[in-house]
Amino acid sequence: MTGLNKGLRFIVLFLVCFTIATYGWFILGGAKKEYIVTPTNSTYKIIDDSGQNGASTTKLNIHKRNILLECNLVNKAKWPFCEIAIALTDSIDNGIDLPDYHYLTATVKLSPIL
Repeated sequence: MTGLNKGLRFIVLFLVCFTIATYGWFILGGAKKEYIVTPTNSTYKIIDDSGQNGASTTKLNIHKRNILLECNLVNKAKWPFCEIAIALTDSIDNGIDLPDYHYLTATVKLSPIL
């Protein structure tokens, strides 16, 4: 860094210090705000191919903090499917304020029954 001028040295030093401070804030829990989707704060709707003359069946089981969607896909419709829609609010006009959240994770497990 001996060939760098004073202004560029200051910028590099600032960026290094800012990176270390931000990383330390993250490691110490500065980004640990969570919004956990549960049956008490959201609503669920099952959707399948029955509206398209399909024969697939779906069943929704809600246990404490786990939601289980059971699908029995029948190859009657052109594209058999089943899905779950999760609404976090009751109205499309009222959303959830999420500016302090940094990422979204979803844990989905697929268990095919053969």
